[in-house]
Amino acid sequence: MVTRALAILILPLIWSALLSGARTLLERGAPKAPDDRFEKAFLVLLLAPVALGVLLWLLGPYLVINAPLPVADMAEGWTPPVAVVHAAHHHPRATKTLGLLPQALLVGYALISFAMLARWLIGLARLQAMVARAQRRDDLGAGVRVSSAAPTPLSWGRSVILLPERLLGGLSAAQMAMVLRHEAEHLRRGDPLWFVFLSFAEAVGWFNPFLRQQTQRCRLAAELACDAAITAKAPALRRAYAETLILVLKTAAGDIRPYAPAAFSPLKSGDNSMRLSEIMRPAAGGRKPRRRALYAMTMLLALPCGAAQYAWSQSAGAGGALVDLPMSGRLSSPYGERLDPTTNAQAFHKGIDIAAPQGTEVHAAGGGKVVMAGPEGRYGLTVEIDHGGGAKTRYAHLSRIDVHWGDIVKADQTLGASGDDGAGPHLHFEVWKNGKSENPLRAYHAQFSGDASETTADGVVFRGHALMQVGGRELTADAMTVPKGS
Repeated sequence: MVTRALAILILPLIWSALLSGARTLLERGAPKAPDDRFEKAFLVLLLAPVALGVLLWLLGPYLVINAPLPVADMAEGWTPPVAVVHAAHHHPRATKTLGLLPQALLVGYALISFAMLARWLIGLARLQAMVARAQRRDDLGAGVRVSSAAPTPLSWGRSVILLPERLLGGLSAAQMAMVLRHEAEHLRRGDPLWFVFLSFAEAVGWFNPFLRQQTQRCRLAAELACDAAITAKAPALRRAYAETLILVLKTAAGDIRPYAPAAFSPLKSGDNSMRLSEIMRPAAGGRKPRRRALYAMTMLLALPCGAAQYAWSQSAGAGGALVDLPMSGRLSSPYGERLDPTTNAQAFHKGIDIAAPQGTEVHAAGGGKVVMAGPEGRYGLTVEIDHGGGAKTRYAHLSRIDVHWGDIVKADQTLGASGDDGAGPHLHFEVWKNGKSENPLRAYHAQFSGDASETTADGVVFRGHALMQVGGRELTADAMTVPKGS
Protein backbone atom coordinates (compact mmCIF):
# COMPACT_ATOMS: atom_id res chain seq x y z
CA MET A 1 0.00 0.00 0.00
CA VAL A 2 2.84 2.38 0.84
CA THR A 3 4.57 2.08 -2.51
CA ARG A 4 1.23 2.34 -4.28
CA ALA A 5 0.56 5.59 -2.40
CA LEU A 6 3.95 6.95 -3.48
CA ALA A 7 3.07 6.01 -7.06
CA ILE A 8 0.07 8.34 -6.81
CA LEU A 9 2.43 11.14 -5.74
CA ILE A 10 5.70 10.60 -7.61
CA LEU A 11 4.46 9.73 -11.09
CA PRO A 12 2.16 12.79 -11.22
CA LEU A 13 5.17 14.91 -10.22
CA ILE A 14 7.14 13.51 -13.16
CA TRP A 15 4.10 14.04 -15.39
CA SER A 16 3.81 17.67 -14.23
CA ALA A 17 7.45 18.29 -15.03
CA LEU A 18 7.14 16.82 -18.53
CA LEU A 19 3.92 18.67 -19.31
CA SER A 20 5.19 22.00 -17.96
CA GLY A 21 8.41 21.59 -19.91
CA ALA A 22 6.48 20.90 -23.10
CA ARG A 23 4.37 23.99 -22.52
CA THR A 24 7.44 26.15 -21.96
CA LEU A 25 8.94 24.99 -25.24
CA LEU A 26 5.74 25.50 -27.23
CA GLU A 27 5.00 28.93 -25.79
CA ARG A 28 8.51 30.31 -26.19
CA GLY A 29 8.18 33.78 -27.67
CA ALA A 30 4.38 33.80 -27.34
CA PRO A 31 2.49 36.36 -25.20
CA LYS A 32 2.48 35.27 -21.55
CA ALA A 33 -0.92 36.59 -20.42
CA PRO A 34 -2.84 33.48 -19.26
CA ASP A 35 -6.20 32.55 -20.72
CA ASP A 36 -8.77 31.48 -18.12
CA ARG A 37 -10.23 28.44 -19.90
CA PHE A 38 -6.88 27.19 -21.03
CA GLU A 39 -5.33 27.52 -17.56
CA LYS A 40 -8.18 25.56 -16.01
CA ALA A 41 -7.85 22.87 -18.65
CA PHE A 42 -4.10 22.69 -18.10
CA LEU A 43 -4.60 22.32 -14.34
CA VAL A 44 -7.00 19.45 -14.98
CA LEU A 45 -4.32 17.80 -17.13
CA LEU A 46 -1.78 18.19 -14.32
CA LEU A 47 -4.15 16.66 -11.76
CA ALA A 48 -5.46 13.87 -14.00
CA PRO A 49 -2.76 11.33 -13.01
CA VAL A 50 -3.60 11.85 -9.33
CA ALA A 51 -7.28 11.10 -9.95
CA LEU A 52 -6.30 8.14 -12.14
CA GLY A 53 -3.95 6.82 -9.46
CA VAL A 54 -6.63 7.01 -6.76
CA LEU A 55 -9.11 5.29 -9.09
CA LEU A 56 -6.64 2.50 -9.85
CA TRP A 57 -5.90 2.15 -6.15
CA LEU A 58 -9.60 1.68 -5.37
CA LEU A 59 -10.28 -0.60 -8.34
CA GLY A 60 -6.94 -2.45 -8.18
CA PRO A 61 -8.33 -5.63 -6.57
CA TYR A 62 -10.88 -5.89 -9.38
CA LEU A 63 -8.33 -5.35 -12.14
CA VAL A 64 -5.97 -8.19 -11.31
CA ILE A 65 -3.65 -9.16 -14.09
CA ASN A 66 -1.90 -12.44 -13.45
CA ALA A 67 1.23 -11.21 -15.21
CA PRO A 68 2.72 -8.02 -13.70
CA LEU A 69 5.33 -6.13 -15.65
CA PRO A 70 8.74 -7.82 -15.61
CA VAL A 71 11.03 -6.76 -12.82
CA ALA A 72 14.31 -8.14 -11.54
CA ASP A 73 14.55 -11.76 -12.69
CA MET A 74 15.92 -14.72 -10.77
CA ALA A 75 17.99 -15.87 -13.69
CA GLU A 76 18.00 -19.48 -14.82
CA GLY A 77 21.14 -21.27 -13.77
CA TRP A 78 21.90 -18.87 -10.92
CA THR A 79 23.55 -20.57 -7.97
CA PRO A 80 23.31 -18.87 -4.58
CA PRO A 81 26.55 -18.03 -2.81
CA VAL A 82 27.38 -20.74 -0.31
CA ALA A 83 29.26 -19.90 2.86
CA VAL A 84 30.35 -22.46 5.42
CA VAL A 85 29.83 -20.80 8.79
CA HIS A 86 30.59 -22.33 12.14
CA ALA A 87 30.37 -19.13 14.15
CA ALA A 88 27.51 -16.95 15.35
CA HIS A 89 24.44 -16.55 13.16
CA HIS A 90 24.34 -13.71 10.65
CA HIS A 91 21.08 -11.79 10.08
CA PRO A 92 21.19 -9.44 7.06
CA ARG A 93 19.18 -6.25 7.57
CA ALA A 94 20.13 -4.12 4.58
CA THR A 95 17.10 -5.09 2.49
CA LYS A 96 14.68 -4.39 5.33
CA THR A 97 16.34 -1.05 6.08
CA LEU A 98 15.96 0.05 2.46
CA GLY A 99 12.40 -1.22 2.58
CA LEU A 100 11.61 1.36 5.25
CA LEU A 101 12.45 4.26 2.91
CA PRO A 102 9.01 4.37 1.20
CA GLN A 103 7.31 4.34 4.61
CA ALA A 104 9.54 7.18 5.83
CA LEU A 105 8.79 9.26 2.72
CA LEU A 106 5.07 8.67 3.06
CA VAL A 107 5.10 9.57 6.77
CA GLY A 108 7.03 12.76 6.00
CA TYR A 109 4.55 13.69 3.29
CA ALA A 110 1.61 12.99 5.60
CA LEU A 111 3.02 15.13 8.41
CA ILE A 112 3.76 18.12 6.20
CA SER A 113 0.40 17.78 4.43
CA PHE A 114 -1.36 17.67 7.79
CA ALA A 115 0.34 20.92 8.80
CA MET A 116 -0.52 22.56 5.46
CA LEU A 117 -4.14 21.44 5.63
CA ALA A 118 -4.41 22.66 9.21
CA ARG A 119 -3.17 26.06 8.09
CA TRP A 120 -5.64 25.99 5.20
CA LEU A 121 -8.57 25.19 7.52
CA ILE A 122 -7.53 27.90 9.98
CA GLY A 123 -7.43 30.41 7.13
CA LEU A 124 -10.92 29.37 6.05
CA ALA A 125 -12.26 29.66 9.59
CA ARG A 126 -10.73 33.11 10.14
CA LEU A 127 -12.00 34.42 6.84
CA GLN A 128 -15.47 33.08 7.55
CA ALA A 129 -15.40 34.72 10.99
CA MET A 130 -14.31 38.02 9.44
CA VAL A 131 -17.22 37.90 6.99
CA ALA A 132 -19.66 37.07 9.78
CA ARG A 133 -18.52 40.07 11.86
CA ALA A 134 -18.56 42.49 8.93
CA GLN A 135 -21.17 45.26 8.77
CA ARG A 136 -23.89 44.95 6.14
CA ARG A 137 -24.03 47.82 3.63
CA ASP A 138 -27.09 47.27 1.49
CA ASP A 139 -26.84 50.88 0.35
CA LEU A 140 -23.75 49.88 -1.63
CA GLY A 141 -25.37 46.80 -3.12
CA ALA A 142 -26.88 43.43 -2.31
CA GLY A 143 -24.52 41.24 -0.28
CA VAL A 144 -21.96 44.01 0.32
CA ARG A 145 -20.30 44.05 3.73
CA VAL A 146 -17.63 46.30 5.22
CA SER A 147 -14.89 45.23 7.64
CA SER A 148 -11.99 47.03 9.24
CA ALA A 149 -10.06 43.73 9.15
CA ALA A 150 -10.31 43.19 5.39
CA PRO A 151 -7.11 44.37 3.68
CA THR A 152 -8.51 44.31 0.13
CA PRO A 153 -11.86 43.84 -1.62
CA LEU A 154 -12.88 40.21 -1.99
CA SER A 155 -15.84 38.02 -2.87
CA TRP A 156 -16.80 35.13 -0.63
CA GLY A 157 -19.19 32.23 -0.90
CA ARG A 158 -21.98 32.70 -3.41
CA SER A 159 -23.19 36.23 -2.70
CA VAL A 160 -20.91 38.18 -0.32
CA ILE A 161 -18.65 41.07 -1.33
CA LEU A 162 -16.38 42.25 1.48
CA LEU A 163 -14.83 45.74 1.35
CA PRO A 164 -12.09 47.24 3.54
CA GLU A 165 -13.52 50.06 5.68
CA ARG A 166 -10.63 52.42 4.91
CA LEU A 167 -11.25 51.97 1.16
CA LEU A 168 -14.63 53.70 1.38
CA GLY A 169 -13.10 57.12 1.86
CA GLY A 170 -10.36 56.67 -0.74
CA LEU A 171 -12.48 55.94 -3.82
CA SER A 172 -15.04 57.96 -5.70
CA ALA A 173 -18.52 56.61 -6.28
CA ALA A 174 -17.58 55.69 -9.87
CA GLN A 175 -14.42 53.90 -8.73
CA MET A 176 -16.32 52.04 -6.01
CA ALA A 177 -18.82 50.91 -8.64
CA MET A 178 -15.96 49.45 -10.69
CA VAL A 179 -14.63 47.53 -7.67
CA LEU A 180 -18.08 46.14 -6.92
CA ARG A 181 -18.60 45.09 -10.55
CA HIS A 182 -15.25 43.32 -10.50
CA GLU A 183 -16.12 41.36 -7.34
CA ALA A 184 -19.62 40.67 -8.63
CA GLU A 185 -18.03 39.12 -11.72
CA HIS A 186 -16.00 36.84 -9.44
CA LEU A 187 -19.23 35.75 -7.77
CA ARG A 188 -20.93 35.14 -11.11
CA ARG A 189 -18.03 32.93 -12.21
CA GLY A 190 -17.88 31.02 -8.90
CA ASP A 191 -14.29 32.14 -8.30
CA PRO A 192 -14.44 32.19 -4.46
CA LEU A 193 -14.95 28.41 -4.36
CA TRP A 194 -12.44 27.99 -7.18
CA PHE A 195 -9.79 29.88 -5.19
CA VAL A 196 -10.48 27.72 -2.12
CA PHE A 197 -9.96 24.61 -4.26
CA LEU A 198 -6.69 26.00 -5.63
CA SER A 199 -5.39 26.61 -2.12
CA PHE A 200 -6.43 23.07 -1.11
CA ALA A 201 -4.56 21.63 -4.11
CA GLU A 202 -1.47 23.57 -3.04
CA ALA A 203 -1.78 22.23 0.51
CA VAL A 204 -1.83 18.56 -0.52
CA GLY A 205 0.52 19.08 -3.47
CA TRP A 206 3.05 21.22 -1.60
CA PHE A 207 5.94 19.15 -2.97
CA ASN A 208 5.02 19.84 -6.61
CA PRO A 209 6.40 23.21 -7.80
CA PHE A 210 4.75 22.81 -11.20
CA LEU A 211 1.34 22.50 -9.58
CA ARG A 212 1.92 25.62 -7.47
CA GLN A 213 3.01 27.53 -10.58
CA GLN A 214 -0.18 26.49 -12.37
CA THR A 215 -2.49 27.42 -9.49
CA GLN A 216 -0.88 30.86 -9.54
CA ARG A 217 -1.54 31.18 -13.25
CA CYS A 218 -5.16 30.11 -12.69
CA ARG A 219 -5.64 32.88 -10.13
CA LEU A 220 -4.13 35.46 -12.43
CA ALA A 221 -6.25 34.21 -15.33
CA ALA A 222 -9.38 34.59 -13.20
CA GLU A 223 -8.48 38.19 -12.32
CA LEU A 224 -7.72 38.99 -15.95
CA ALA A 225 -11.04 37.45 -17.04
CA CYS A 226 -12.92 39.67 -14.58
CA ASP A 227 -10.95 42.72 -15.71
CA ALA A 228 -11.76 41.91 -19.33
CA ALA A 229 -15.45 41.47 -18.57
CA ILE A 230 -15.61 44.94 -16.99
CA THR A 231 -13.58 46.80 -19.61
CA ALA A 232 -15.39 45.06 -22.49
CA LYS A 233 -18.63 46.74 -21.41
CA ALA A 234 -16.99 50.17 -21.19
CA PRO A 235 -13.76 50.35 -23.27
CA ALA A 236 -13.50 54.11 -22.68
CA LEU A 237 -13.05 53.50 -18.97
CA ARG A 238 -9.89 51.39 -19.28
CA ARG A 239 -7.64 54.11 -17.85
CA ALA A 240 -10.08 54.88 -15.03
CA TYR A 241 -10.33 51.17 -14.24
CA ALA A 242 -6.53 50.83 -14.16
CA GLU A 243 -6.26 53.83 -11.83
CA THR A 244 -8.86 52.24 -9.54
CA LEU A 245 -6.83 49.04 -9.40
CA ILE A 246 -3.72 51.02 -8.44
CA LEU A 247 -5.59 52.75 -5.61
CA VAL A 248 -6.88 49.42 -4.30
CA LEU A 249 -3.38 47.93 -4.38
CA LYS A 250 -1.96 50.93 -2.54
CA THR A 251 -4.62 50.57 0.14
CA ALA A 252 -3.83 46.89 0.60
CA ALA A 253 -0.02 47.34 0.54
CA GLY A 254 1.63 46.31 3.78
CA ASP A 255 -1.59 44.90 5.26
CA ILE A 256 -1.86 41.38 3.91
CA ARG A 257 -2.88 39.24 6.89
CA PRO A 258 -2.66 35.45 7.22
CA TYR A 259 -6.42 35.05 7.05
CA ALA A 260 -6.91 37.48 4.20
CA PRO A 261 -7.84 36.41 0.65
CA ALA A 262 -4.11 36.28 -0.06
CA ALA A 263 -4.31 32.86 1.56
CA PHE A 264 -6.61 31.73 -1.26
CA SER A 265 -5.93 34.11 -4.16
CA PRO A 266 -2.43 35.56 -3.77
CA LEU A 267 -0.93 37.50 -6.66
CA LYS A 268 2.64 38.65 -7.15
CA SER A 269 3.60 42.22 -8.00
CA GLY A 270 4.48 41.11 -11.51
CA ASP A 271 0.97 39.67 -11.89
CA ASN A 272 -0.56 43.02 -10.98
CA SER A 273 1.68 44.70 -13.54
CA MET A 274 0.37 42.26 -16.14
CA ARG A 275 -3.19 43.06 -15.10
CA LEU A 276 -2.58 46.77 -15.65
CA SER A 277 -0.95 46.06 -19.01
CA GLU A 278 -3.86 43.87 -20.13
CA ILE A 279 -6.44 46.41 -18.94
CA MET A 280 -4.87 49.10 -21.11
CA ARG A 281 -4.43 46.81 -24.13
CA PRO A 282 -7.28 46.83 -26.69
CA ALA A 283 -8.76 43.43 -27.44
CA ALA A 284 -6.81 41.62 -30.16
CA GLY A 285 -7.03 38.29 -31.84
CA GLY A 286 -4.38 35.67 -32.37
CA ARG A 287 -3.02 35.82 -28.84
CA LYS A 288 -4.15 32.48 -27.51
CA PRO A 289 -1.58 29.84 -26.54
CA ARG A 290 -0.64 27.22 -29.04
CA ARG A 291 -3.21 24.82 -27.67
CA ARG A 292 -3.44 22.22 -30.41
CA ALA A 293 0.27 21.45 -30.36
CA LEU A 294 0.25 21.30 -26.56
CA TYR A 295 -2.76 18.98 -26.46
CA ALA A 296 -1.15 16.73 -29.05
CA MET A 297 2.03 16.53 -27.00
CA THR A 298 -0.06 15.83 -23.91
CA MET A 299 -1.61 12.81 -25.60
CA LEU A 300 1.82 11.52 -26.58
CA LEU A 301 3.05 11.87 -23.00
CA ALA A 302 -0.14 10.52 -21.44
CA LEU A 303 0.08 7.05 -22.95
CA PRO A 304 3.46 5.99 -21.48
CA CYS A 305 2.90 7.86 -18.21
CA GLY A 306 -0.54 6.33 -17.75
CA ALA A 307 0.78 2.86 -18.52
CA ALA A 308 3.65 3.33 -16.08
CA GLN A 309 1.30 4.50 -13.33
CA TYR A 310 -1.02 1.56 -13.85
CA ALA A 311 1.90 -0.87 -13.82
CA TRP A 312 3.38 0.72 -10.68
CA SER A 313 0.04 0.80 -8.87
CA GLN A 314 -0.56 -2.84 -9.75
CA SER A 315 2.92 -4.22 -9.04
CA ALA A 316 3.99 -1.90 -6.23
CA GLY A 317 6.19 -3.82 -3.89
CA ALA A 318 7.02 -6.50 -6.41
CA GLY A 319 10.73 -7.01 -6.54
CA GLY A 320 11.12 -10.38 -8.27
CA ALA A 321 13.85 -11.53 -5.87
CA LEU A 322 12.89 -13.34 -2.67
CA VAL A 323 14.31 -11.76 0.47
CA ASP A 324 12.66 -13.66 3.35
CA LEU A 325 11.86 -17.20 4.33
CA PRO A 326 8.12 -17.49 4.90
CA MET A 327 8.73 -18.78 8.44
CA SER A 328 11.38 -20.29 10.65
CA GLY A 329 11.24 -24.01 11.28
CA ARG A 330 12.64 -27.40 10.47
CA LEU A 331 13.04 -28.69 6.92
CA SER A 332 10.86 -31.80 7.23
CA SER A 333 10.68 -32.65 3.53
CA PRO A 334 13.08 -31.34 0.85
CA TYR A 335 12.48 -30.58 -2.82
CA GLY A 336 12.59 -33.49 -5.27
CA GLU A 337 11.71 -37.17 -5.40
CA ARG A 338 10.25 -38.59 -2.19
CA LEU A 339 7.71 -41.02 -0.78
CA ASP A 340 4.48 -39.03 -0.50
CA PRO A 341 3.36 -39.26 3.15
CA THR A 342 -0.35 -39.10 2.24
CA THR A 343 -0.35 -41.63 -0.65
CA ASN A 344 2.75 -43.71 0.24
CA ALA A 345 3.69 -43.54 -3.45
CA GLN A 346 6.84 -42.22 -5.03
CA ALA A 347 6.23 -38.64 -6.22
CA PHE A 348 8.09 -35.48 -7.07
CA HIS A 349 7.83 -32.89 -4.30
CA LYS A 350 7.60 -29.48 -6.00
CA GLY A 351 8.40 -27.51 -2.87
CA ILE A 352 9.71 -27.87 0.64
CA ASP A 353 7.88 -28.55 3.89
CA ILE A 354 8.77 -26.39 6.89
CA ALA A 355 7.66 -27.98 10.16
CA ALA A 356 6.46 -25.58 12.85
CA PRO A 357 3.65 -25.45 15.44
CA GLN A 358 0.20 -25.04 13.91
CA GLY A 359 -0.81 -21.38 13.85
CA THR A 360 2.74 -20.06 13.22
CA GLU A 361 2.56 -16.87 11.14
CA VAL A 362 3.46 -17.27 7.46
CA HIS A 363 5.08 -14.28 5.71
CA ALA A 364 5.54 -13.24 2.09
CA ALA A 365 8.93 -14.29 0.75
CA GLY A 366 9.02 -11.13 -1.37
CA GLY A 367 6.86 -8.27 -2.57
CA GLY A 368 4.24 -8.89 -5.19
CA LYS A 369 0.56 -9.38 -5.94
CA VAL A 370 -1.77 -11.99 -4.49
CA VAL A 371 -3.16 -13.96 -7.44
CA MET A 372 -4.80 -16.72 -5.40
CA ALA A 373 -6.13 -16.83 -1.84
CA GLY A 374 -8.42 -19.64 -0.77
CA PRO A 375 -8.89 -23.42 -0.97
CA GLU A 376 -7.06 -25.15 -3.81
CA GLY A 377 -7.59 -28.92 -3.97
CA ARG A 378 -5.13 -31.04 -2.04
CA TYR A 379 -3.16 -27.93 -1.10
CA GLY A 380 -5.96 -26.83 1.22
CA LEU A 381 -6.01 -23.15 2.10
CA THR A 382 -3.42 -21.61 -0.21
CA VAL A 383 -1.94 -18.23 -1.08
CA GLU A 384 -0.07 -17.60 -4.32
CA ILE A 385 1.96 -14.45 -5.02
CA ASP A 386 3.16 -13.20 -8.39
CA HIS A 387 6.47 -11.36 -7.86
CA GLY A 388 6.95 -10.33 -11.46
CA GLY A 389 9.56 -11.51 -13.92
CA GLY A 390 7.93 -14.94 -14.08
CA ALA A 391 8.56 -15.61 -10.37
CA LYS A 392 5.76 -16.94 -8.17
CA THR A 393 5.52 -18.47 -4.72
CA ARG A 394 2.89 -20.75 -3.20
CA TYR A 395 2.07 -21.16 0.50
CA ALA A 396 -0.11 -24.20 1.18
CA HIS A 397 -1.77 -26.13 4.02
CA LEU A 398 -2.61 -22.92 5.87
CA SER A 399 -4.97 -22.77 8.84
CA ARG A 400 -6.04 -19.21 8.02
CA ILE A 401 -5.53 -16.56 5.34
CA ASP A 402 -5.02 -12.85 6.13
CA VAL A 403 -4.85 -11.45 2.57
CA HIS A 404 -7.26 -11.23 -0.32
CA TRP A 405 -7.13 -11.89 -4.02
CA GLY A 406 -5.67 -8.84 -5.76
CA ASP A 407 -3.84 -7.45 -2.70
CA ILE A 408 -0.41 -5.88 -3.18
CA VAL A 409 1.88 -7.24 -0.47
CA LYS A 410 5.38 -6.36 0.58
CA ALA A 411 8.18 -8.68 1.64
CA ASP A 412 7.66 -10.10 5.14
CA GLN A 413 3.96 -9.18 5.24
CA THR A 414 1.84 -11.72 7.12
CA LEU A 415 -0.18 -13.89 4.74
CA GLY A 416 -1.80 -16.23 7.25
CA ALA A 417 -0.86 -19.08 9.58
CA SER A 418 0.46 -22.60 9.07
CA GLY A 419 -1.83 -25.60 9.38
CA ASP A 420 -1.81 -29.40 9.28
CA ASP A 421 -2.80 -31.56 6.31
CA GLY A 422 -2.73 -34.76 8.35
CA ALA A 423 1.00 -35.37 7.99
CA GLY A 424 1.93 -33.10 10.87
CA PRO A 425 1.85 -29.31 11.28
CA HIS A 426 3.89 -27.64 8.55
CA LEU A 427 3.94 -25.15 5.69
CA HIS A 428 4.28 -26.35 2.12
CA PHE A 429 6.31 -23.71 0.24
CA GLU A 430 6.91 -23.63 -3.52
CA VAL A 431 8.90 -21.34 -5.83
CA TRP A 432 8.05 -21.18 -9.53
CA LYS A 433 10.01 -19.59 -12.35
CA ASN A 434 8.49 -19.17 -15.81
CA GLY A 435 5.97 -21.92 -15.21
CA LYS A 436 8.44 -24.42 -13.73
CA SER A 437 8.97 -25.29 -10.08
CA GLU A 438 12.40 -24.68 -8.57
CA ASN A 439 14.13 -25.74 -5.40
CA PRO A 440 13.39 -22.90 -2.96
CA LEU A 441 16.92 -23.20 -1.58
CA ARG A 442 18.20 -21.89 -4.93
CA ALA A 443 16.02 -18.77 -4.82
CA TYR A 444 17.81 -16.96 -2.00
CA HIS A 445 21.08 -15.22 -1.29
CA ALA A 446 21.49 -17.17 1.93
CA GLN A 447 24.02 -18.20 4.56
CA PHE A 448 24.41 -21.95 5.06
CA SER A 449 26.27 -23.69 7.85
CA GLY A 450 26.72 -27.09 9.44
CA ASP A 451 29.07 -29.19 11.50
CA ALA A 452 30.47 -30.57 8.26
CA SER A 453 30.04 -30.09 4.54
CA GLU A 454 30.92 -31.93 1.35
CA THR A 455 30.49 -31.35 -2.35
CA THR A 456 28.56 -33.99 -4.24
CA ALA A 457 27.13 -34.35 -7.72
CA ASP A 458 23.89 -32.82 -6.47
CA GLY A 459 25.47 -29.82 -4.73
CA VAL A 460 26.93 -28.90 -1.37
CA VAL A 461 25.64 -31.03 1.51
CA PHE A 462 25.70 -29.68 5.05
CA ARG A 463 25.42 -32.26 7.83
CA GLY A 464 24.93 -32.05 11.56
CA HIS A 465 22.89 -29.05 12.67
CA ALA A 466 22.55 -27.79 9.11
CA LEU A 467 21.30 -24.22 9.04
CA MET A 468 20.01 -21.81 6.37
CA GLN A 469 19.62 -18.14 7.31
CA VAL A 470 17.62 -15.63 5.23
CA GLY A 471 16.12 -12.31 6.26
CA GLY A 472 16.33 -12.96 9.98
CA ARG A 473 14.69 -16.41 9.76
CA GLU A 474 16.23 -19.85 9.99
CA LEU A 475 15.65 -23.22 8.41
CA THR A 476 17.24 -26.18 10.22
CA ALA A 477 17.77 -29.84 9.34
CA ASP A 478 20.00 -32.81 10.15
CA ALA A 479 21.24 -32.54 6.56
CA MET A 480 20.64 -29.94 3.87
CA THR A 481 21.65 -30.06 0.20
CA VAL A 482 22.24 -26.76 -1.60
CA PRO A 483 21.76 -27.67 -5.28
CA LYS A 484 24.12 -26.70 -8.03
CA GLY A 485 22.95 -24.45 -10.82
CA SER A 486 21.42 -26.34 -13.75
